[in-house]
Formats: sequence, structure tokens, C-alpha cells
Amino acid sequence: MRLITMIKGVQAMQIIGLLVLMGTLVFSAALQTPAALELTAAFNNSGKIYLTSFDGELIQLTDDSTSNTMPIWSADGRQLAFLSEPSAQPTGRLHLMVMDVDTGEMRQVSSLAVDTEAALAWSPDGAQIAITWGALYVVEVATGDTRQITVDGIGAQSPTWSPDSSQIAFNANAEVYVVYADGHETKKLTQAVFSSSSYQPQWSTSTNRLLFVTNTQTEVSINIYDPETETTRKILGVTNNPFLKPMWSPDGSKIAVMAAGDPNTNLPIEDTFDVYVMNADGSDLQAVSGEGGDSLIGWTNNNQQVIFESQELGGVMVTYFSVNVEDGTTTTLSDAALDRLAVEQGIHQNMTVRPG
Repeated sequence: MRLITMIKGVQAMQIIGLLVLMGTLVFSAALQTPAALELTAAFNNSGKIYLTSFDGELIQLTDDSTSNTMPIWSADGRQLAFLSEPSAQPTGRLHLMVMDVDTGEMRQVSSLAVDTEAALAWSPDGAQIAITWGALYVVEVATGDTRQITVDGIGAQSPTWSPDSSQIAFNANAEVYVVYADGHETKKLTQAVFSSSSYQPQWSTSTNRLLFVTNTQTEVSINIYDPETETTRKILGVTNNPFLKPMWSPDGSKIAVMAAGDPNTNLPIEDTFDVYVMNADGSDLQAVSGEGGDSLIGWTNNNQQVIFESQELGGVMVTYFSVNVEDGTTTTLSDAALDRLAVEQGIHQNMTVRPG
């Protein structure tokens, strides 16, 4: 502004017009690149937490003094929670940390010590973090108070919160459960029979519906539980194709999922997965990746793109893609900075898209 005030009359107007034009050109150019997705992701690699916007720049959030893994975002996209231990004295036990992404301020939240088998989920209101590590725990972010919700040794996994932050769904002992965050009224949603198992629940914060997968001796199905009616509906069932990592779109209108082989033909492909997208009622199942070896990362916040990674067979190199689910347009997101980090330090893990 100081420069503008030093220039009088027409000259000032000319410069302002030039700046507006330059800004318009820069904005228009941005629309031609993957950065137009406003996509930021967090991941861990060799004990460090990074941010990437797939634009050639990596931001390292943690230093060499700690070894860190399992980053998850708060619902407002301002904070990251992750598991950490000192690098100089590794014990195999990690503590829950929370970081303000803008300031880099970091603090230990709970004295609970877990290992890399733990899983984290941040409540939509930002006040609590659920941890599964054998049992289910809930940590108050502000105070660090930690309470154990279930008994030890049940094998609790995949915690996910209800939209109002009052309940948590998880799978344990091949069943899916829902429990209030204060520990009362545990409800079992599935019934394991004939070696069946139900797993990987995910709650839609937009529609208040709970998604999960069930395997039986004869079928693999994707199911939706409606808490309001307390009913479960199968939206898709196949005979040969394993499903993994089902994910709601942010608005709850679609579901992305990993599948081995083509569920539309029931032809299995061993040990390789592709990414599929369907409507929330199970209709219009479409592959958005191909060639196998692909892994779902998540949705962009505009509900229009699915992000996935494709890893070379037996290697560390990974290519990242976004796919427009409306027209099938695929954009390569991988860049030299990510490739170089993979070569120098190994595979990027636990990549998760920033919400908001």
C-alpha cells in the first residue's frame, strides 16, 4: 500500500489495474493445475509428519527428536492428532499428541501409551479423540482426561463418531458396535454366524448413517445402519470380491470403496485392489482406477473427486491421482518432491485429506 500512495492519479489506477489483471491471470492459471482442488493431505514417513498439496512443495511438521505416525485431522482442518515417541529412547509405546498446524504448537494430550496397532478418530465437535487399542478409549482434548469405554482384549478397531459427537461405532470380535462416549448403552449391530465378520464402520456426519462391510461364507456385502429407525440395509452384495475401506463422500451422497477384482462380474483378482464409487443406495457401481495395486485415500471437500494412490509392484514409488466422479477425468497429483522423499526415506503412510 505504501508504494501505491506514493504514485498519484492515473499512474496509481494503472498499477491497480495491472495488479488486478495479474491476480486474475494467476487465479486462472491455478484452475489449470491440481492445486485448484485446494487439496492438502497429511501423512507420515520415517517417523515424521508431512503436509503436501501435490504442488511440488512438502512441509515437514515434526523434527528428528520424535518418531510419529497415524495423523488424523480435526473436523475444522486446523489441528492434527498423531501418535509419538522420543526418537532417542524408543520404547515401542506411543503417546497421543495434538498440533496446531498453523503455529506448529504441539502438546501431549494423554498419558495413555499405545503402539502402532492403535487407531484414532476425532469427534466432529473437536472435543474428544477415540482410540482403539485392544479396548476403546476416549480422550478429552482440552484436559487430557482418558477413560476406558470397553473391557480389555476385545480387539476393538476402526473407531468412528456420530455426527453429534455423542456415540462411537467400532468393530470388535468380528462384530460392529455402537456405544455412547461416556460408556453407557453398548449396542451390537451385527451377529457373527458361520464364520462371518463385520468391520470398518464409517459414520456419515452429513446423513447420520453408518456404513460397514460384512463377510460371510457365501457373500461380501456393504451395509448401512440407520440409527433413527435402528435398521440395517444391505446396499450391495457380491460372492467373490473383498471390500476394504468404505468411505462416505462429505455430503453423504456417494460411497468410495476398494475391491479386489470387478464386483460387477464377481471375478476376483488375488491381492490387488481397485477403487470404485457408487451412489449411497449401492447403485451405479463404477471403477475409478485400474490395473490393480490401488489404494483409496479419500474424498475432496467438494464431493467431486476421489483421491487414490497406485504403488509400483514390489517398490516404494507411488503415484497419486484425483478422479472426477461425475465425468471420470483423471489427474495425476504426484510430483518430484513426493517421489524424492519416497526414494530417500521409503513409503508414505496414513495419508489423509484435510477437511474444511
